[in-house]
Amino acid sequence: MKLVNAVYVALAVAAMILIAIAAFTTPYPACVELGSPLAYRNIYLHIPVAIASYAAYTAAMIAAIVYIVKRSVAAASYAHRAIGAGIILSIATLITGSFWAAESWGTPWNWDPRETAVLFLTLAYMAYYAVRASIRDPEAALRVSMAYAVAAYATVPLSFLAPYIFPSLHPKIVNTASYFAGGLEGTKILFPLILFSLLIVTLLSPIAKPGRAAVAAAGIVLVVGAAAALAMTIPWSSCSLHGRVVSAALQGGEVILTIKTGQGIVKLPVSLSKLGIKPPLLHGSQAAECWSIIAGHPSTKPWPTILGHIVCVKPFHILYPVCLVASVVMDALAIAALLLLSKKYTSV
Repeated sequence: MKLVNAVYVALAVAAMILIAIAAFTTPYPACVELGSPLAYRNIYLHIPVAIASYAAYTAAMIAAIVYIVKRSVAAASYAHRAIGAGIILSIATLITGSFWAAESWGTPWNWDPRETAVLFLTLAYMAYYAVRASIRDPEAALRVSMAYAVAAYATVPLSFLAPYIFPSLHPKIVNTASYFAGGLEGTKILFPLILFSLLIVTLLSPIAKPGRAAVAAAGIVLVVGAAAALAMTIPWSSCSLHGRVVSAALQGGEVILTIKTGQGIVKLPVSLSKLGIKPPLLHGSQAAECWSIIAGHPSTKPWPTILGHIVCVKPFHILYPVCLVASVVMDALAIAALLLLSKKYTSV
């Protein structure tokens, strides 16, 4: 058990450190239809937490079936605590997804099929506690709640498949990959590491009992999350005027940006060296791929890599979307909550 606790605590901290690194260093699409391309770093912050919630509910369902077949109290205990872990993660999924939706779709809630299905999933699993508490006989409460845990699992595949069944704003896996125009190096390395860490933490949470180490690890996770969020918000505090780049044109050695701010439209010449985007200019097939995405902005055809970014006008620099800050904070809170949940073992 000591080894399990050590692995659990170490991976929880590692997951948060990897999330913080991903928020600053990972590749993002050269251009997107709506919102800031930088917002797509949420692939490393939002999606792994969502997948981890599915893992928790799957583990709970399997454990509940084991209880139903073998009347194993240990299996019921695992299912009970795994549902708690899943709820923490799916709440984080809903909140991080809402901030991302506000950036990319213009509003935090759209009744999109997946949004709605994940909300329904979360409420269905929250109802598990109400079902359990409503039955006074402990043995009957255990039988009924485990049967409910199995039945509630129907909401998991429904939430995943929703965008494939109904018209949805959520991009499918193939569409998401196409946004990156081949720049998936960071995705191949960091995404699997973050996902693996969160999956192990999720599956160990119902059996780990790390005691004081969980509290210390939760503190580290919150400090890392707060530091990353602060680093992303400091550039906002030093910016008196910011806006979104709506078009751009190449003129000599400069790019003339058209920026929509709260005070109106601003034209800003920026030298190539200050753009701070890699690659600053796409050519050939990559440019054509980007252009097919932003066909509604003909004036920006030579410069797809700056369109949509939120920038500070003076001094010029690209700003991190609020959704990234919110995702880092929510991921830190979710991981810390998992650690603290594991500290206090609650029997069935």
